[in-house]
Amino acid sequence: MIYGKVLLTHPIELGGVVIKEFIFDVEPKVKHLKGIKLDNLGTDALISVAGRLCNQTPVVIGELSFVDAKKVADIVLGFLDDSPPTIEQ
Repeated sequence: MIYGKVLLTHPIELGGVVIKEFIFDVEPKVKHLKGIKLDNLGTDALISVAGRLCNQTPVVIGELSFVDAKKVADIVLGFLDDSPPTIEQ
């Protein structure tokens, strides 16, 4: 099941591989928040949770453009809201 998807405005190229989208195919669970302080949800926390939910390494997540990072953050924050996240097609 796909819980969210972000089409990257600026694809990431690492090691000869081009990443054009992030697919959140891991069901968000409390275990993905381990070590995350929800009262002060900053960039490091969002990066960690995003990587856990779309199976991307911190290196890949760190290469996101600001525009794409905002899209990814919106998905992660949507999981914490009462409303479901927006899925881009």
